[in-house]
Amino acid sequence: MRDEKLLLSGEEGLFAPKSMNTHLHILEAYTNLYRVWRDEGLKNKQKELIELTLSSIIDSSWHQFALYFDECWQVRSTAISYGHDIEGSWLLLEAAEEVGDPDIIERVKAVSIDMAEKVLQEGIDHDGAF
Repeated sequence: MRDEKLLLSGEEGLFAPKSMNTHLHILEAYTNLYRVWRDEGLKNKQKELIELTLSSIIDSSWHQFALYFDECWQVRSTAISYGHDIEGSWLLLEAAEEVGDPDIIERVKAVSIDMAEKVLQEGIDHDGAF
């Protein structure tokens, strides 16, 4: 059986079985699938994934994604990825809007704006590089 743990690049010796990036791109895929296949089960899974992202993947005190986790969603890395933060802010909002739940949309909108503002404040270099 294959070892499901992921060796984190740049963080020698650190293993994590769960990652933000995997969940973000599953969210993106579900959003696009739901656009063409309005299945209620898929919609419910998408809502669960949005809620998981809000509760476990986004660090609400820092307005950023945590990147790597253990089996119990405990953060395993302090690395920051401003590129994922800005990408995730709009992918998460796009997912919420596609699901169409007004409560989820409003909560996600607030989080997405906080994340985008954090990227603007800290993720852009003095020469404009991102």
